[in-house]
Amino acid sequence: MYERSEDKISESKIDKTTDKEKEFFGKRIVNFLKKCYNRCKNFITKIRKITNKMEMIGDLLEDEDIIDAVKRIKRYGVNGVKLLLPQKLNAKIIFGFEDPYYTGKVLGWTAALIPIYGDHINITPDFEKRILKGELKIKGRIRRYKILYLLWKVYKDKDELIKQKDRAIRMIGGS
Repeated sequence: MYERSEDKISESKIDKTTDKEKEFFGKRIVNFLKKCYNRCKNFITKIRKITNKMEMIGDLLEDEDIIDAVKRIKRYGVNGVKLLLPQKLNAKIIFGFEDPYYTGKVLGWTAALIPIYGDHINITPDFEKRILKGELKIKGRIRRYKILYLLWKVYKDKDELIKQKDRAIRMIGGS
């Protein structure tokens, strides 16, 4: 017969909170679905942009004028390096640093010379102690007129190369 007032209050609170929780839970689901939709939409637009850029780059790689310009730039660079490198080089070097990390780094940079000079370079790293010994013989010439001739050719070709560069940037969609 007698009910406690505490029981009535707690039952009414439970009913109210369940309604609020249901409403809150529904909003959370809707917000979650909205976030998923927006993320998918953003992901798809990014993929579209990437594929469009790839198509433009593919068109760029098929363009004969641009390919010709890139080949000329490469030829100018190779000729410039050939003019500056020594013609003959003989080296027997033993080197090392206290830290093997730096020894490995220097060995990597000097190993790039091996394809150019082949058997004429003997590089020996010492990873345990600090040392620098060796002998180095370099023979070659840097002729000013050859460098000036190469620079003149690049200067004459400059306008055409700049046109191709600007055209390539327009094709890709740059500014």
